[in-house]
This record gives sequence, structure tokens and C-alpha cells, in this order.
Amino acid sequence: MPNSLQVVLKLLSSVKELQLILLVIRFWATPLNSSGFETFYQTTFPGHSVGEGTELSSECKSLTHKMKLGVIAGFIAILSILPTTECLKSQGKAFVLTFLDNVVEYWQDLPLEVWVTNEGSSDATVSISAPRDNNLLLPECTGDKTVNISAGGQHHFSVCWWAKIMKGDADVNNKVIRIDSDVDVSVIALNKEAFSADAFQVLPIDSLGSSYYSLVSGPGRDHPNTLAVIATEDDTSVTISVPETDITDGPPPAFNYRCLVHESGSTFTIRLFAHQVFYIMSFADISGTKILASNPVAVFNGNTRAAEPASESSRDHTCSQAISSGNWDKEYYYSPVYRSSTPGDMIRVQTNTPNTVITYSQANGQSGQVTLQTGEWTELALDDQAYLSSSNKFSAVACGVTQVGTPDGMIRDPSLRNLQGVTQWTSSYVFPAVTSAESTLNGGTEQPYTLSYFQVTIATADRAGLRLDGATVNPDCVAAPGPTSNPRESCVVVVSGGQSHVLNHVSGAEFGAYMFATNDKETISTTLALNAPAQCEETVMRRGDEIDNDCDGSLDEEVCDGLDNDGDGKIDEDCQRKNIC
Repeated sequence: MPNSLQVVLKLLSSVKELQLILLVIRFWATPLNSSGFETFYQTTFPGHSVGEGTELSSECKSLTHKMKLGVIAGFIAILSILPTTECLKSQGKAFVLTFLDNVVEYWQDLPLEVWVTNEGSSDATVSISAPRDNNLLLPECTGDKTVNISAGGQHHFSVCWWAKIMKGDADVNNKVIRIDSDVDVSVIALNKEAFSADAFQVLPIDSLGSSYYSLVSGPGRDHPNTLAVIATEDDTSVTISVPETDITDGPPPAFNYRCLVHESGSTFTIRLFAHQVFYIMSFADISGTKILASNPVAVFNGNTRAAEPASESSRDHTCSQAISSGNWDKEYYYSPVYRSSTPGDMIRVQTNTPNTVITYSQANGQSGQVTLQTGEWTELALDDQAYLSSSNKFSAVACGVTQVGTPDGMIRDPSLRNLQGVTQWTSSYVFPAVTSAESTLNGGTEQPYTLSYFQVTIATADRAGLRLDGATVNPDCVAAPGPTSNPRESCVVVVSGGQSHVLNHVSGAEFGAYMFATNDKETISTTLALNAPAQCEETVMRRGDEIDNDCDGSLDEEVCDGLDNDGDGKIDEDCQRKNIC
């Protein structure tokens, strides 16, 4: 049962629920001897009425107060099972994260990094903690665990290197880091060793959901794909559905959990307490894995040392935090790596809606479409600016491929990032002052990345309003494909490495952006900010709960007979109450 604060937040999450709380307040405030109370009295005691000037006895008043409390408790119980409609945003006051294994040839045991940015107008008091294992934040690793970040400032927390989940760790363990702040902040995490690194955006707890699908880089080859699920509340039930198909040439999807092998098409359930993490490694391609939880969870996926394509010898650690299915989008823009002799990436798309047609068009004139059924995913090889769209929501990630023979002579290694949906755009982005670990192999200190930039998609009419650190900027732009009614451009804004930078729009126009930084054989890339309105999200079903569990606009439309009664490609996902007659 959610605590009282969570109930209040749910009450305030929609107009209908706000109307309900006003009704409860009015009900509680009704004087026991007023004419307004007569309807309540007559309903409770049929055939009787409250006469004018009548006073209730103290015993009856006590009984009636208890009845009021019972009714209000009923309201709260109903609210506790309402489906969540959380908005997607990158700023918040509480975050949970974990670091996945990063396998390298030359171990440096470098600290893990958590970058916290305060874009607000007031100072922030921010603390880092490891709720279930204080050894992850020893003083020699972390230093001060509570800091003040001035308005517009940034702070870098260090985390002991052994906090990352490694081979041999328990499948359910306590390697979870938590960030708390008294004002809204944003968080970027960086897991790096020499020649192997990736950054990922961390979403606040109030932007988490309960329904996810995993999308990762290609087959793990000799290094496994990884999946981690963090509980934010005690007694969280998590059901893992192993994907039925694999479109790659790797081994069939299967998970080993507590001495049992869960093969393609099977499901299994685990229970977690708050700040516990469930972790799986697999040499199969785990894309399409479904995660459905009874409470909001954070999901991270990646690869310990990805090769993209699998034949490439230069590899890199990859990681991203998954976006819950309720917060997917219908439109995405893709831009290839800047200054590349062989531009292009592998774009993976997935849906949870039957007969979803995803169309894509590239600036080079190539176009196409794919049709996906519920839970299906596919891979698109795109090599130019691209626009992807559908009438249904879908997920999209960019699996950066190894780039050899670039104009600057560097090898750009794989990375993994969520594509940013158009409704998720915002008007301001902050590039953290991250540095590269490459020079530490020779005993040197960390240095700025050789190439750092913002990759931007913006309406042509808005481009002149871009500002970098408060100054006008002249980005390198090309036309982007997409709707001609609102032409957009794909732009690159190169920045100085090792420094924090703010890219925003002078009039608040929204645009898309992610960060990219690279050295020879070391590449990081991630979204920097997300902002989207509240949307329905799939929830765990209770028969006859009168909730739209599958977000299809209907309540309890299934019969729970093992058939797809409503033709949406799902079975028994939103069932009627069992008829005991």
C-alpha cells in the first residue's frame, strides 16, 4: 500500500482525482447537525430523518465519525490501485541507479561518476547514498556525501569502482545508488575505463513506470548483454517475459535464474525490496524482454563490451536507462555520427501495439516501413538524417557502430542511447564536464575528450534563437527529413571538452539534443533531458478492477479464457471479474 505522500501525489495527478479529493474534504467537513448532513443520515438509517434543531448523541457522533473515516479509507483504497499516468521528465528530487559491468583489457579500477546539475534559480542541497551497502561509498572514494550546488552549478560525485555489478554477483543484490535533492536537479552517470566508457541519463523516481521492454546492442558475442531492474518500493513483484524470437544470428534468448533456465516465451517472477536490484547477464540478444512490475521500477540495459557489428574487433561498454512503455513516442529524428567516413548506426524499434506500421525516410532519399506486432522489435540500418513515425507509440534506440577510418584518424566505438521523441523535447540542455580515461593507461591524468558536441534537431524557424553558454552560436546544420509543414534541421554544436556547457533557446522553443564525446576507441553518447506530458501506462491486472490495464481505452474487456478476446495481440491482460454463478 503506498504511503500517505504517494496517495497525495496520486490524488493531484489528474483533474478527476482532484475533484475526488475535494469531494472527500467536503464530506468530512459537513457539520453533523446541518441540513446538508440529512441525506447522509437518511441513507445510513432508512426511514428516519434529522429533525430541525436535532442534536446527535455523543455515541452516534462517534459512530458517524467512524463511518466517515471508513468511507474516506475506501476512497484512499480505490486511489491506491488507480493506473499511473506519470509524466516523463529528466529533472526531479530523487533518483536511483546502478552501474553495469564494464569489461576492459587493462583494468584501471577508476571511480564511477555521477554528475548532478542544478538548472534552477535557487541553491540545491544534494546527497548521495547507498541505502543497502555503505561500502559502495567509502570516504576514500566519495568524499563528502552531501553538498551544496549553487543555482546553475554542477557537482561530480565519485562512487567506488566495486559498486558496478560484475560477473559472480548475486542476481538479486544491493548495488544501488540513490541521489536526493531539496530542489529539482538532473543526473548523468558515467562508467569508464581506458578505451571503454558510456554515459547514461538517469530518470527521477517520479518519472519511472511499471512496464518496460529491453532494447540493447546486438548479440553479446564473447561478452554478455545485461539487464538490471531496481525496485523503488518494498514488496515489488517483477515479472520477466523472455522474448520469443531473435532476429539476429546469436543463441536463442534464455535467462538463468537461481539454477533454472527460462527459455524463449517463458515468464518468471521475482520479489524485490526497495533499493534492491535484479541483474541478468546473457550471451543471447535480450531485446524484446518485457518487464512488468507491481510498483514503479528503474530498468537499465546494455552490454559489458559491445561489438557493433558483431564482426568488429573494437568494442565498448554500453548502457542506457529504459523509458517505460507509457512514455514512448510516435515521432523520432535520428542523426548519424559527426565527422565520420562511414556514417550510420543500427536503430532498433519496438512496439506493444498490434499492427504498428513504422515508416522512415532519410535525407538521401531512401525510405521504407516495417510492421510490428505486440512485443516485436526489428533493426534498421540508417546512414543519413532520418525521420521515423507511426500512428502508434513505439520505442527507438540507436546502437552506435564502430567507425574506422574517420577524418581525424580516431576509431569511434559503439554506444547506446535512447532516441528522443518529438514530444519529449525541451528548451535547455547541459553538457557535463566529463573527461576521458584514455591517458591514465600511461600514468597520466584524465584529459578532455578530443571531440565533444551537442547533436541537435530544431525547427528551421527557431535555429537563430539557439544560445551556447549565453552567446549566439552558428551551428553546422543540414536539412532534416520529415513533415514539410514544419521544416527542421539537424545541427552540430561543437563544444570544448572537459567543461560544462548550456545549450538553450532564447525564447523557450523546444528542440531535441543529445551529447556525444569521443577519443580514439572511447565513445560516450546519451540524451541529456526529456520532457513529456503524462500518459497512460500498462499496469498489473486484478480481475474486475475497472482499470484500463493495457491502455487500449477499454475497461475489463477480456474474459481470462486464454484467448485474445479483443484482438489486440495480448491474452488475458485486462479481465472481467469471474462470474461465480
